[in-house]
Order: sequence, then structure tokens, then C-alpha cells
Amino acid sequence: EAFKFHVDEAAILTLIFRKVKQKVRDLDVSSLSPGQQAWSVIDWAASHLSILHEKSMKPPLKIPILYRAGASNIDNGDGKPIDGDEVIEGTEQYLRMALCMLAHENGWWANDGKLTLPPKLFSKKEDTSKAGGHIYLASIWDLVSNSSETLRFWGNGINLGKISIGDDSTQTMSALLFDLNFDTRLYFTIAKMRMIQIEIDIHMAQIAEELPPFKDPAKDQIAMPPNDFVSFDELGAAVLLDMLYHYDFENDVRVGGLSPAKLIRGYAVLKRYFEKPFESIQMSTVLLDKKKVTQALTNSSLTEEEAMSFLKSVTFGRKSRDFFDCPIVRSASGDEHLLQGFLQFASLPRIAVSRLSSLRVEFKNKGTTFERQVEKIFLENEIPATGFTFWVGSEEFQFDVVAVWRDFVFIFECKNYLLPPPSAAQEFYFMNSMDEAIDQVIRLKSALENNPSELSRHFAVVPTAPIFVPVTLNAMPFSMDIQRRGVFLYDYSALTRFFDGTISINQPIWTENKWIRVEYLIKRLWAGSSPEPTDLINQMKNPTQIEVEMARWHVDQVTLGLTDRLAMRIPVLRKEDTSAADMLKALKIDDVVAELVNKISSGLHQRLGTRRKSKKPKK
Repeated sequence: EAFKFHVDEAAILTLIFRKVKQKVRDLDVSSLSPGQQAWSVIDWAASHLSILHEKSMKPPLKIPILYRAGASNIDNGDGKPIDGDEVIEGTEQYLRMALCMLAHENGWWANDGKLTLPPKLFSKKEDTSKAGGHIYLASIWDLVSNSSETLRFWGNGINLGKISIGDDSTQTMSALLFDLNFDTRLYFTIAKMRMIQIEIDIHMAQIAEELPPFKDPAKDQIAMPPNDFVSFDELGAAVLLDMLYHYDFENDVRVGGLSPAKLIRGYAVLKRYFEKPFESIQMSTVLLDKKKVTQALTNSSLTEEEAMSFLKSVTFGRKSRDFFDCPIVRSASGDEHLLQGFLQFASLPRIAVSRLSSLRVEFKNKGTTFERQVEKIFLENEIPATGFTFWVGSEEFQFDVVAVWRDFVFIFECKNYLLPPPSAAQEFYFMNSMDEAIDQVIRLKSALENNPSELSRHFAVVPTAPIFVPVTLNAMPFSMDIQRRGVFLYDYSALTRFFDGTISINQPIWTENKWIRVEYLIKRLWAGSSPEPTDLINQMKNPTQIEVEMARWHVDQVTLGLTDRLAMRIPVLRKEDTSAADMLKALKIDDVVAELVNKISSGLHQRLGTRRKSKKPKK
């Protein structure tokens, strides 16, 4: 019966994909040659990003760093803000799907797996308008494809039902109703948002710091980190990877001919080489001068072979995740073109995590470094903690970190996995790894319960009736507010925040011709004046970071027509347009503090709005 269910489901999905392809053939854009279609779609995406860029210039006038870092609401002119981050990601996604559909139909995948488009063609305005149809159907294709993957890995199914149409609720039509399980997937969405917030914090930190001048890779010789950095982007990526992954830039693990440090250096050089003042960015494609770019890479400590390997790795192909990771497209004429709009808006820290995750890079000793950092946090707060190993017969029990705090014994199984990409399959396998870690920490807890004297070997004072608290602790910001088989899933960032004792927000303020960073306390994490083990347990049961983000998300329904008589309705996760006050209410903050934060936010926009009136705004 289960087999029949999946066969029926696969048949439905096949019919949907077939219907989308049929619709593509009926579009006006299909009257163009395949090459004209492809370049029209690319030009459509560039014009879309240009409109977004134009809107982002008023007010506030900002460098693009926050567009890929979660603070991206832009005035749409009708009183309804648009989320610039979502528009950029959506534009990339639709372009990628449209080109992949065309590549599949026209055999544009080369033997090496790279996308090879027809030679560059210049689109007429009407052709670019027609290309919007391709984008629309590509978005449907992508939505159904993602839903299919969610069904396979997270369950539920597709049902046939009726939906209302038009304003008259009595009118109905048949619809394929997708029932998707988002329970676990939402935690990955929140983890991504938390990583974005950490990225923002890194960029906030630079406001109050004097940064060293960065050399020009087109002209200067630049050593590898930690001696030199090409840009603040590269420095920010290094800080984020060190904070979340305990990454050593001097590590020489090589993947595809490049060490991780040189892979990140390549992206930093590429972005810096094509960098322009934000006010004068062009979003169209740029013909790549490979000789000059290669020279910039070799000036920046890559060998010529490594430079060529890097450029190949960032050329879009079948296995590429997106145009942020791989912003170069190849054409049959031998030319290579850079999709400058996506490169300009790209976040290097996120690219670094994305590529290292997709390449499944593993670093020796990274786990040990993480364990010692966790141990150090407890010791700095005068809580005995250590890692140790003991044997029972031929069976070994290896404890990453054990902390004895009053009557509680916290057993931490430390995991240093990178966050998976936004894929139901990859998230499923990540959770399988988490379940293996949960099995391990349950096994360790049982070993200590059966051999309590082992605690006395490593701790001077142990409780007479210890309360064991098993925890799987992630280096990346992935936590859950539900226990799995009695084990907490918590993360290092939340743990360090807990011992800081507070939740605060950072606001950049432009005053006296310079940026300053102002921090505002909004919540305390301890019941008393100092931390107690029960405070930590309460935080692991309901992490504040998850409590806040949960308030921002809901499941929306997207309805799409397949024929005049049949539609499909697919649920999607949507982020609410929430004000600072709404966020604070989720934290149970009183109205006085919420009003203060709103005043700060509006004051920030007024200051930045004043700057916009200047003909030569200061940076």
C-alpha cells in the first residue's frame, strides 16, 4: 500500500512537470530562438536587480552588505515594504531554473558538466518582457520540485480536493492539495536566520573599529590570511568561520586543487576586482577578461594552476548550487560572462559556508578545538568541566565535555557539522547525523549512571544524587525547542549568549559625521544575578533565539492553475513583516522598552534620510 501511494504520487508529479513544459511551448517567448530565450531571461534578471538597487538608494542610502544579511526591507512606494533579500534570492532561483530548463531541452550541458549557452545575444525590450513567462513557469517548476523532495524526505502526501475560486466562495474547482510536513524544516530556516544575524553582528563590529587599508589585487602582491586580507568581506568570512566552525585559515586540506582559504580568497578577489561604488553598479553581465582576472588571483597568492582551478569551480554547471556560488556562465563562442548583479549582492561568509558544506570539507582536529572551547566557557564561569575517556571491558566511552554544576551533570556531545544547504534531502541527512549523536550521548549517560565513581576521578566535588542532562551541542547555530528521546539539541552561539546573561540589539547610528554602534539591553536570561543550572535547562527547553524567530514564520498557501479545471495548492513557509515591537512582544518585553526601540529605529531612518539629500553623501 505504501509503495502504491508513492507510485501514485510520482505519477501526479510527472504529470505536473509535463504540463509546465507544455505551457512553456505555448508562451510568446518560445517563438524566439533558444539562445534569444536564454539571454532574454538573463537580461530580465539583471533588470529586476537594477530596479531593486534603485529602490534601495532611497532612503536609507547604504552599501549592499545588509541586503544579504537579513536587514533588507525597502520602501516599495505604496506603504508596503519589500524584503530585498527575498527578491534577490527569488530572482536568482527563477533565473537558475529557467536556464536549467532550457539547458535540458537544448542539450547545453557540456561534457564537463558546465552550462554552455549559445553566443551572447542582445535582447530587445519586448523580448525581456516576454521572458517573464519563462521565469514564472520556472518558479512553478522549482516549487513543485522542492515540494516533491519535501514529500520524499519529510512525509505526508498529495490529495485531490476542491478549492474556492474568485470572490464567490460557492464557485469551486478541483485541486491537487499538497500536504507538506514543515515541523523540522522550520528549525533549519531559523538556523539560517540566526547565522545571518551573527553575520550582521560581525559587520556591526567594524563600525567602531579602524580597519587596515586593503591592497588592490589588480596591482599589489597580497599574502594569505592571517597576514593579509583582500577585503572586509574576506575578513568577515574568516571571523564567522572561526566563531561558528573553529576554522583554521592555515589548514591545508585541499578540495578540487584548492585549500579552503584559497577558495575563499578567490571569491574575495573576484568580488573586489569587479567592485564599484554602490551608487554606480551595473547589474548586467560582464565579459570576463580571464587574463586580467587570473593575474589578480596570482597577485593574491594563488598559483596560476590554482587560479584556473578556482575560475572553473565558480563556472555554473549541473552540480552548482546557485549563481552566488557560481556567478560565471560559459558560452559556445568560448567567452565567459560574469553575472555581476549576483556577485555584488553576494555574502562571502555565506558563500564560504555554502561551498565548504557542498564540498563536504572535513578538517582534522576541528572537533577537538570546539570541545576545548566549550570546556573553556564553563571554566571561565567557575563551573568544573572536562573531557575524558574510560573503558568498561573492551568498550570505550569517550566524553567530549562533562560539566558538573551543583546537582546537575551536563554531558555534551559536541558536533562541528556545517549547516546543510536549503534542501529537504540534505536537511534530512543532517538530522540523521544528529540522531546518531543523540544515540551516542544516551549511551554515554547510561555509562555514567552505571559507573558513577568515574565522576570522582575527574571532579573534586560530585553530587551524591546527580541529575544527568544529555545535550547534543552544535557549533553552527542549530537548536530545537523540543527534546529528541530526552536529549537537548542546543548550540554554541546560544550557550555563549546564555553566559553573557542578556539578549541585546545593536543599532548603527550616523552622528557627527561618523557611524557609531549603540547596544540596547532587551532581556536577561537568568532568574537571579548569576547563572544557575536551572536557567540553562530552561533556555535549552525554550531557546530565546527560537522563541523570537518562531513568531515571524507562518505557513502560507500558493495556488497555481494547471488547466482551466484543475489547480494545485502548495504550502510554503513565509516570514511575517514584523516590527521591532512585534519581535519584542515575542520576548515578553514590556511596552515601554518596545516603544524605545521603535523610536531608535525611526531615528536611524531619519538620520539616514537626511544624508540622502546631500549631493555627495559621506560613507
